[in-house]
Amino acid sequence: MNNNEIGKLFYMLQASVEKGISVDWTDIRVYLILVVTTGLGSLFGSWAQAYFSKRGEITAIKKDLDKITETQEQIKARISGELWVNQNLWNLKRETYWKLSSVYSQLSSAIHNILTDGFLPDKKTPNPDSSITLPLKEKLINLLNESISLTAPS
Repeated sequence: MNNNEIGKLFYMLQASVEKGISVDWTDIRVYLILVVTTGLGSLFGSWAQAYFSKRGEITAIKKDLDKITETQEQIKARISGELWVNQNLWNLKRETYWKLSSVYSQLSSAIHNILTDGFLPDKKTPNPDSSITLPLKEKLINLLNESISLTAPS
């Protein structure tokens, strides 16, 4: 279409709007305009439908991801809290067992000193009979070590 034809078409359109719509249905341009506008309308409609449906899908996915992220953060917080409690409990147990083993060690040393001083004659005795006292001392020390040892018996 050249500028002259477009001008005529515009003039016809303006005249028809002023007089009322009277269309010459024998003119092929009318059908061409109807086909083009129908085609453009259907193209726009299909594009809009695809665009807004995809946009709705993306919005739904975003909402789902927000919920999943929130749930994930709650689980992380709960696990972190549980790990903190477990770690502190483990530290408390370790300190308690360390103190307990220290007390058992001190108790063992004290009992050993008592047994050593009680079964061995003092240095003032000229001829101590170690054949009697030494086996008793060793037997008592072994029994004591077995009863308060922190390891499993072998």
